[in-house]
Amino acid sequence: MDTEKEKWKDEVLNSLEGRQAAEPNPYLFTRVAQRIRDLRAPEAEGQPGRFSASLAVAFLALILIVNVVAIRKSVSGGASQVRANDSEAYSAVFADHLNPYEE
Repeated sequence: MDTEKEKWKDEVLNSLEGRQAAEPNPYLFTRVAQRIRDLRAPEAEGQPGRFSASLAVAFLALILIVNVVAIRKSVSGGASQVRANDSEAYSAVFADHLNPYEE
């Protein structure tokens, strides 16, 4: 039994004799390096991409709109009414259920 395994192992190892290491295309590395340079080119020049610039403008517009709405609500007195209503609603809903010892 062991001799069959040894014979098979020797056949497999001997079949690898004469094989050479695989060699890549000589231009492969330069092609990969060029692709990396092409991807980094807009960042290296200091120019933000169109997507990042439009995203920044949209984010600033959103912040501006939220601030305008908050200021209008604060000036019109809506904020104090909301706080009063919220505190009454909180005490009505949650105050009765805060005692863990009652069933």
